[in-house]
Amino acid sequence: MSLMEQLSGWSSLIAAVVALASLALSILAFRRSGPKIRVSLTSAFNLANGRAALFVRVMNNGPAAIQIQTVRLVSRLGHAVPTSIHGAPKLPCEIPAYGGSQQWGFDRQELRTIAASHAIAQQTEFRAVVTSGLRSYTSKDTELVHGGEPHQSPVRKPSLRHRLSLLLRGLIFPQLQIVNVLPLDSIDLNSRTCVLWIRNFGGGLGRGASLELIHSSEDGSVRERVAHQHSIRLPNIRRHKAISVTVPIQVHEGFSWALRLPDGRLSGVSIGALTLREAQNALSEAGSDLETS
Repeated sequence: MSLMEQLSGWSSLIAAVVALASLALSILAFRRSGPKIRVSLTSAFNLANGRAALFVRVMNNGPAAIQIQTVRLVSRLGHAVPTSIHGAPKLPCEIPAYGGSQQWGFDRQELRTIAASHAIAQQTEFRAVVTSGLRSYTSKDTELVHGGEPHQSPVRKPSLRHRLSLLLRGLIFPQLQIVNVLPLDSIDLNSRTCVLWIRNFGGGLGRGASLELIHSSEDGSVRERVAHQHSIRLPNIRRHKAISVTVPIQVHEGFSWALRLPDGRLSGVSIGALTLREAQNALSEAGSDLETS
């Protein structure tokens, strides 16, 4: 192959690359010059006439206006069209560029009728679908409606992604929890101690946690450690195993036991610390029951 033929081949390749790059830039410029539509749903709320309504909001953040032909709430059981609420614009409707928006209201009673039209389902998930020409825009958020509202509420099933995430966390990460509260046979008034049981419900090895005595405010909004000496370091807890921890009985009320997790956070669930008076009363009642039987 001569030098001229090689140069000719390279020039053809460069021309093809330049043409493809120009086409890509043209497509990108065209898409940027068009409308940028965002469709969202609002949660249902009550109107002045006592009816509940759900609103679909359409926002145009692009540099060009857009013509909206239809706005619907679509489910697998049927679809609903906007009702005349708060002077919603008639369709078709033009939405201006650079932040222009419009919203359309839907009577929730109509959505309940659709949900109740199928005896097996009784609840259905609605998603907003907006059309402009040959193109459709769909909302990411959804609204779940039950046909028996307001006496029955819809139950939203967690997404597959969320369920898989919980399953994975249960297999890999430890989940420590106080599971047994003050068994009577563990109360020792001489040493003023009792026993709590801590269980690892997760799949990983529970380590680095501690049991701490905390004091809570009356409304439960503030929880603070009482003193460093009331922190009990826990041994490693294997998956699906429980351990017993001996804790001191308290003289005064208003204290609780909580788990301090390895990342420094307190667990969301705490258990009231047994007081000396409660321990004495519990043992006294247990003795009376034994004598009676």
